Amino acid sequence: MLGQIDDFIDNLLRCRTSGGAILKRYENNQARFKQNNTYITELYSKVSDIDLAETSTNFAMAQAVYQSSLAVIAKIVQPTLVDFLR
Repeated sequence: MLGQIDDFIDNLLRCRTSGGAILKRYENNQARFKQNNTYITELYSKVSDIDLAETSTNFAMAQAVYQSSLAVIAKIVQPTLVDFLR
């Protein structure tokens, strides 16, 4: 009879331990999902809240600077036919 009680108590402790581990994993996953949700919301906000006019202006300016740089480099480095044949 005492052996059965000991077995029952051991089984009960194993079940509690297993249940506690499952609960801990659930709580960890829940916390991680909340953090991910916050992070994704912040990223979405950064993308969707851009000022289209300002972004277009910045892009056009960067493109003009790039084109100007290419033109200057093309004028500086003008290989002649003699340079090419060397």
